[in-house]
Amino acid sequence: MKNQVKTLVLALALLTATGCGSEKAVESKGVEIGKAQIETEVNEANEVKEPKVSNVKKPKAEDIEIKEEDNRNYLIPQTRELKKEKEKEQSREKNIEGKEEEKESQDKEFEEVVVNNKELKEQTPEIDEVLEGDKEEIAEEVKEEDKELAEEISDDVKEVAEENEEGLEYKEDDFEAEELLASNDEYEQEHEIEDQEYEVGMVSGTSPSTSLPKTVEEAVSSVDVKEEKARKSDNVTSGLTVASPSEAEVKSYWKNYQSQASNKADFYGLSLINPESEDIYSANPSLDLNNLNVGTLSNAAQLDALHIANTARYASGIKELTIGKDQVKYAQAATMINRLNLQIDHFPALPNGMESNSAIYADGVNGAKNSNLSSQLNLLDSVVEYLKDDLGRDNQLEVGHRRWVLNPQSSSVGFGQTDEFNAMFVNNNNYDGENANTVYAYPGQTAISEFHSPESSLSLMFGENFDLTNATVEVKDLATGQVSTDLNVDHSFRGNSRAVTFGYGMNYEPGTKLQVKVNGVTKNGVNYPVEYTINYISIR
Repeated sequence: MKNQVKTLVLALALLTATGCGSEKAVESKGVEIGKAQIETEVNEANEVKEPKVSNVKKPKAEDIEIKEEDNRNYLIPQTRELKKEKEKEQSREKNIEGKEEEKESQDKEFEEVVVNNKELKEQTPEIDEVLEGDKEEIAEEVKEEDKELAEEISDDVKEVAEENEEGLEYKEDDFEAEELLASNDEYEQEHEIEDQEYEVGMVSGTSPSTSLPKTVEEAVSSVDVKEEKARKSDNVTSGLTVASPSEAEVKSYWKNYQSQASNKADFYGLSLINPESEDIYSANPSLDLNNLNVGTLSNAAQLDALHIANTARYASGIKELTIGKDQVKYAQAATMINRLNLQIDHFPALPNGMESNSAIYADGVNGAKNSNLSSQLNLLDSVVEYLKDDLGRDNQLEVGHRRWVLNPQSSSVGFGQTDEFNAMFVNNNNYDGENANTVYAYPGQTAISEFHSPESSLSLMFGENFDLTNATVEVKDLATGQVSTDLNVDHSFRGNSRAVTFGYGMNYEPGTKLQVKVNGVTKNGVNYPVEYTINYISIR
């Protein structure tokens, strides 16, 4: 019985140190400090070491028997008193002669005490009274050691927090640097993010026992977003003063339009007015000079033609146009005069049999000199042809029709048609320097393959404050590696802009990406490089 009491004394001391010595010791059960778990080991009988956060020894197998299926964690602080009691017990055991059965019974009782502290306390109140003094002494020592342990942990936490704070300062410095470099033309290609990734890795590797400051977490999240955007970017864009919308936005703009026409036909995947139907006119033209009637296109026809022009402008980042009443009148008169003369002319002669003071002729002359003109095309196809501008070498080099359709300063246009002769009134003669500092491209960053052709040129338009004399260009197909450096500079002011045309014959199929780099241009005497990537899409 004496041996049993001594054994229970030792067990109670152990459990009391665990359960009563320190609330922090209980709460720290299973917690990681700096990724290293607190292990429970007890040194050899002749070794005494101070407790450490990440190196607490396990009890020896012969001292405490724990079954393999018992997966619970036992956190047993090591104390000097425990070591002394252990040495005394070992000394007494050498002088005790008992039966093997009695020893096995003692071991079994010991294990049950370790497993169930509550049950032991309830069953042995008399032992608690005998050992109250020992318990208080052990508790004091454990309390002192827990205090030291808490101080060590506090120092560790403070150190980690300081490191995190330093990391945040580095992050904030990096963010400021990114903002300063955001306008650098070569930043997204040359800037390396390895340092940021390293810092993020260091922060994410912080001990789970110390939570990251919220500001650090936000910084890490912001860096991740910026890195993701950098990976998604296919190109550097600089120099353009207008930006193209996304592929999805351009497709949505095209497809969400609803034609007012009753007789429709497919036009690049969209139902627009049938240009061969009678719905094209609200009043039919009459070519009889004795009963001359200029005629008028229907409102549905005007709006459908306008939607084609506005989709091209939208894809290049340019504001929309509206239909103007006067513009419609002049455009229709221009088509009538050209039809009577059976030729396209921006300065048409007086048709045979028409009086020189005819109001129709006056309107026709005004309309012809301020309009894009075409023949042998229907109304809708004529607008697409103005954008392609691929009929003849002069059109390919100057893209004058295209520049009139896309003129950023324009706000109102009007369409006319008489038989196979068409006009789009585009020049309102009210320019007041609005495009002086404007730089835009067609095709822009989001390009519509259906509005281009094998004979079309690429073009870049500049306002009057730019000098294009020494301009050079390099166009590269990012898929095939094909490079073109041919260019033409047109100093005329069509569409209230000057133009550089290039890339003649380059691939324009959906999915093609062409990288454009223009150098040698100056603005007010200062170099003005331009760089962007054309991404071809289909609007069908």
